[in-house]
Amino acid sequence: GRKNSHGRFTFKDILQKSDKHQHNVVTTLLQSLFRSIIILTTYTCKWASVRGALPQPIVVLGMSTAALCAPKRKRVVTVLMTLVLLRTFGEALHGYVYGNEDWEDEFDYDHEEEEEEEEAKEGEGEEV
Repeated sequence: GRKNSHGRFTFKDILQKSDKHQHNVVTTLLQSLFRSIIILTTYTCKWASVRGALPQPIVVLGMSTAALCAPKRKRVVTVLMTLVLLRTFGEALHGYVYGNEDWEDEFDYDHEEEEEEEEAKEGEGEEV
């Protein structure tokens, strides 16, 4: 692979996938693992930000702080609890700012359709 002036792989080189460079199994495995962790972290932070109600940098900062400050044996539990707390806070903030407008629940749509059908039936009965 390509190396910088110090003879080491650069971070960019590790993430790029190219047919010109032959990687061994361990390098390919590490690349796949690293990409998977980045993708999982990105989706998790998007989920916790609740449609942008809680800015994503705050979620990333909160999760990073929890991971760095937690005791060694309780790190995973602390990060998961922080994630759930951030999601809960984001939902509360979303509900406070937007009310019930921006939620796309099937129940609400089904309920609205039933009301419209009932109103249409009642309107037809009055005309006759």
